Amino acid sequence: MIWKELSNQVYALGFTAYSGSFGVAGQGAETLSPPSANSLEDLMYKANLDYAIVDFRYPGNNGNWLQEKLISRPFGYDEMTANWTEVLDGIMFIKVMVPSTK
Repeated sequence: MIWKELSNQVYALGFTAYSGSFGVAGQGAETLSPPSANSLEDLMYKANLDYAIVDFRYPGNNGNWLQEKLISRPFGYDEMTANWTEVLDGIMFIKVMVPSTK
């Protein structure tokens, strides 16, 4: 519904991490499992990135490979396979996630 109303005025950014832990403040934390080989998280780690935003909307001249189905986990850290350019406008990668605190 938002896309129908606002079109390019909205940008859906997903978040993912390679390692660390995640959780809601005051409710404990869960440790991230290692990502699958050649997943988006694994590729970002191998590129030696601590933080990065991958722009799926405008991937640049060498970004065609992003339109292939890739394993990633931007929703609750559960791995899913998708053409992420059809799901999100971009993704924020964090090498080591830390849980929320008060």
